[in-house]
Amino acid sequence: MNALKIFKSSAGSGKTFTLVKEYLKLVLAHPEDYRSILAITFTNKAAEEMKSRIVEALVDLSSGNKSPLLEILEKDLPKVNIRVRAEKSLKNILHDYSSFSVSTIDSFFQRILRALAREIHLPLKMEVEVSTDDAILAVTDSILREVGNDKELTDWLTDLALQKMGEEKGWNIENDIGVVAGELFKEDHHNKKILSREDIKRIYLELNRTRNVFTNKLKKIGDEALSIISGAGFSLNDFSYKEAGVAGYFQKISNPKNAASFLTGSRVEKGIDDPTSWTSKKSEYKSTLDDLVSTALLPLLQKAVAIVDNEYREYITANEVLKKIYLFGLVNDLQDKFREYRKENNVILLSDTTKLLGDMIEGNDTPFIYEKTGNRFKHLLIDEFQDTSLLQWKNLLPLVVNALGSGFMTLIVGDAKQSIYRWRGGNMNLLIRDIFTDLVNFKSIIQPEVLSTNFRSKKEIVSFNNQFFLNANEIANVQLDMNDHPILNLAYGKDLSQMVASKNDQSGYVEVNYINSEDAEDEDGEALKWKDLAMKNLLTEIRNQIANGFSYRDISILVRKNTEGNEIATFLLENEIDKIISPDSLLITGSPRINFLVNVLRFLADQKNAIARAEVLYYYALNIANLKFDKHTYFSDHKNFKYTGKTGKKDNTLFPPESLNESNFNSILPESFTSHLTYLANLPIYEISEQLVNIFGLNKKPDAFIQRFQDLVLEYNTGFDSSLEGFINWWDSSKKVRNASVITPQNEDAIQIITIHRSKGLQFPIVFMPFCDWKLLPKSNELIWLQTNQEPFSELGKTALVTTNALKETYYSENYNEEVNQTVIDNMNMLYVAFTRAEEKLFIYCPQDNKKDLNSVSKLISRTCHQLDPEQIDTFSKGENFIKPKSDKNKLNSTSTDLRIYPSNRWQDKLSLSSHGNDLIEMIEKKDMTKVNYGILIHALLAEVKDTSEFKHLADKFVFDGLITDDQKKILLEEVETVLKVEEIAGLFSKEYEVKAEKEIILPTGEVLRPDRVIIKNKEAIVIDFKSGQPHKKHENQVTQYADILRKMGYSPVSSKLVYLTNRSVISV
Repeated sequence: MNALKIFKSSAGSGKTFTLVKEYLKLVLAHPEDYRSILAITFTNKAAEEMKSRIVEALVDLSSGNKSPLLEILEKDLPKVNIRVRAEKSLKNILHDYSSFSVSTIDSFFQRILRALAREIHLPLKMEVEVSTDDAILAVTDSILREVGNDKELTDWLTDLALQKMGEEKGWNIENDIGVVAGELFKEDHHNKKILSREDIKRIYLELNRTRNVFTNKLKKIGDEALSIISGAGFSLNDFSYKEAGVAGYFQKISNPKNAASFLTGSRVEKGIDDPTSWTSKKSEYKSTLDDLVSTALLPLLQKAVAIVDNEYREYITANEVLKKIYLFGLVNDLQDKFREYRKENNVILLSDTTKLLGDMIEGNDTPFIYEKTGNRFKHLLIDEFQDTSLLQWKNLLPLVVNALGSGFMTLIVGDAKQSIYRWRGGNMNLLIRDIFTDLVNFKSIIQPEVLSTNFRSKKEIVSFNNQFFLNANEIANVQLDMNDHPILNLAYGKDLSQMVASKNDQSGYVEVNYINSEDAEDEDGEALKWKDLAMKNLLTEIRNQIANGFSYRDISILVRKNTEGNEIATFLLENEIDKIISPDSLLITGSPRINFLVNVLRFLADQKNAIARAEVLYYYALNIANLKFDKHTYFSDHKNFKYTGKTGKKDNTLFPPESLNESNFNSILPESFTSHLTYLANLPIYEISEQLVNIFGLNKKPDAFIQRFQDLVLEYNTGFDSSLEGFINWWDSSKKVRNASVITPQNEDAIQIITIHRSKGLQFPIVFMPFCDWKLLPKSNELIWLQTNQEPFSELGKTALVTTNALKETYYSENYNEEVNQTVIDNMNMLYVAFTRAEEKLFIYCPQDNKKDLNSVSKLISRTCHQLDPEQIDTFSKGENFIKPKSDKNKLNSTSTDLRIYPSNRWQDKLSLSSHGNDLIEMIEKKDMTKVNYGILIHALLAEVKDTSEFKHLADKFVFDGLITDDQKKILLEEVETVLKVEEIAGLFSKEYEVKAEKEIILPTGEVLRPDRVIIKNKEAIVIDFKSGQPHKKHENQVTQYADILRKMGYSPVSSKLVYLTNRSVISV
């Protein structure tokens, strides 16, 4: 059994099947060993899948059911009664499920840490916080709050802000602090030097001096040369190429715009070798200028070039380091704040667990540490090894060595091509190279195996991926000067090509569309971007595939970023494809309609909020009123415009710039909004949301975003309060809001929109990649940590630098070039993961770009596909875009009905009041109040208000809801005032009572009673019913029943009253 099995897998090659098979071989050989087998994978979902498949396989084997594993296991375990062993193993696992050790590596480490919490002084009831986002936000905020209190930190942050301003990048440093805070959670941060502010200040002064000496030397030469030229009566215009020529170099070094100004270029280099090239042969002053060059200018140029040749590398290195050196001074403060955060919140962060365990293991008896926790593992199965980090591997390595040294088996599975988590420590080098070095003592028992058959995809997709990545590897190596990068070649070398499983030996289809957006316009003549065209093509092709017999759930759309997924989801929803599942892309904070509603709420809360006001007016005018104008023009400062009208359709002229004055605001937005701002602001938050949805017509078609928004509003209303200001504060600060997305059941017949990272391990019949155009190389101006052995820079250790091409000229160039190569490999792996999700069809969209630089995946795709078939120009395709054979297998049993509108109603539309007679109505109608049921209105007023101060507010509500006019409101309030002149009636509206207005009482029989008004003080209750017409015995019976029920509910004493509105009398019952 002593063996180290290393399986190198590829996409769809049956990796999970292999892991389950190897686990079963171990447990069937020795059923009691289930406690001694540890299986580790990368995600919770993968761990649950492996557990399920192991249990399902044992059920099948123990029941005698047909299983694809049976024949293999009988071959490998010929002397074992598999059915009996399977039954015993299944029973053992189910009765001791907690010892069934299949988990993520993080969960495993957490389990160890909890068992050792006392020894390493961790809180016994600590929580593990998975995401670092909240911690980073809290710590960044805590640092900024120290400004003004901690003078040294304040001075440091001020210098950092001034440095940013000097680079014309604004003064806001919050993002910079957050970026450095995030670095502290990375494994390699523990290898970085932590310097004091005094050390950093000293290095800063030294590097600044290096930079100034270099620039001053060259400036002096430049000034001298320019003085000679002007003194001789000439200018740069008298030389060849003027400021862009050789003589122009003196201008550049005299007044440099940036570090690149000091670089010489081909003209300067030629000017050194050939002084006559400084001037044009046709110049009438050529002879004089040539003499001036040879006697005075050429020596100065040679001197300048010598300085650049000898000192530029040190200068540019100092210049790049100085850009972010102040961030080093925050590391100690951030670490202190993180310690406080952990202690105050009683948490450890998920990223802490690996480091804490590593510190314990280092220099200790590792097997003893694991055994102390009750885990005595013999066999180890490690999945997704390409995503394992170096520190994670160091923590597992002693277990592996102990297992192999004790004669047991360790199995490691991974696919270097699917390593897409380097940003959080994943290290593909472990699988490709380091594992063989670390386990060299077990070289004789290593059993490498390649899983080379693809069981997922059809023939043409497998063939395309085989050819594409083999050729893409060659193109990247050559065109990006990667010099046959060993890791890239090992990942995409001889083991790349897959065979097709016999069940998939059919066509399949691949299509690559190169989108040409040049001269493309929409129906209004506005320029279309390539992504707009890609989404239109995507929509057309989705409809084609549905027409070809596929279901929505057969389709997945892969994106690089959630923002892209949100853009696509919004586009599909707008085009009546609302069958979408996307937990990440359908974030409600990304919906323009939701942001509009939230801005309306902000404006209602503070009508002086000019930003909210502008956003509300802009969105409404452009997207609801369908006025056409330019946002950038709109938000500029224009004072002379006055808008005078509205239109319900698109205008062909630009909407004039808006100065946001009161008349413009009122003329564009609906009157039902602008005339009732104060009223709306005072409503409960959920009612505000309902009113706004109706006022702005957001319920004219189904909208899952608004539905989810109102769910959150209701959740806030239920859990907190109903205030507008409170809701806005909750909206801005709640993590739940940030992560809230439209909820769609997973078994729905719906398209999945998902990021490439989340798609790993999944598969779909049809895959679309509509935005296949991310950067192949490191993004510009991103923070990167590099190191060098060159003094004095080595003193900093790993240094925070900004990614620019200038790094290639620094002492960090070797380190930077390797980072560039690793980024290319990361992006190649990203493409591999995406392309291999497809089972039957793969559609790729990328922009048409004929520029030479190979700097994006779209260019890598187009060049590789051109190499595969040079004759396919605008579109590359392979295979046949087939129609799906008819089958009932994929049909869903669904009784759902699609809604054509989003049902949202005002509460008044749901309110039903019974009539209480016509006497009062007839009386009021004599005052010219017709067509309104005033009896109901007065009844509602009297029943619903808590005290007399609320009558006017409720009457305003009736006006707002269109039940009455302002004039009718006046008469209605006059009538109420007359009723309240009766002292006994007025006493029923005292503020000293708690009021229950029209609240339902449900009897044990299921009958529902609804008294008009119950007022309560301590345990005393008075039940009141308002009546029109003449007194009647049944009225007395009704309130008597109400009073009896209230007594049974524990109220005492209980009295009841009938208030007759017609004659304004009160009868006690």
